[in-house]
Amino acid sequence: INALAKAGELEAAHRLVEIMQVRSRVKPNVVIYNSLLAGHARKGDSDGCARVLESMRRNKVEPTAVSSMSLFNSYKSTGFHTAIPAVDSLDRMAETWDVFDAHPSTLT
Repeated sequence: INALAKAGELEAAHRLVEIMQVRSRVKPNVVIYNSLLAGHARKGDSDGCARVLESMRRNKVEPTAVSSMSLFNSYKSTGFHTAIPAVDSLDRMAETWDVFDAHPSTLT
């Protein structure tokens, strides 16, 4: 999944995740979601990042600082003013979980 996402083959990466869920009944973890987020971010696809983030929320997978940075990086080409819905979504997710370590640090 990571190799496909890095190669820009996001449709194939998403298909593989779907196959993994349906055939093997394996739910994606934060590493898989971060690979998808990073792939969408490389393309400047903020809508794709938002869809991945929503899928994470539905599957109760906590974003990490890496997730946040990929999300924010996706908005570089579209303008950060368009990032407000995604930031709002992260805030809603933060309210849902007791422990939420997805905010970028000085290292990220």
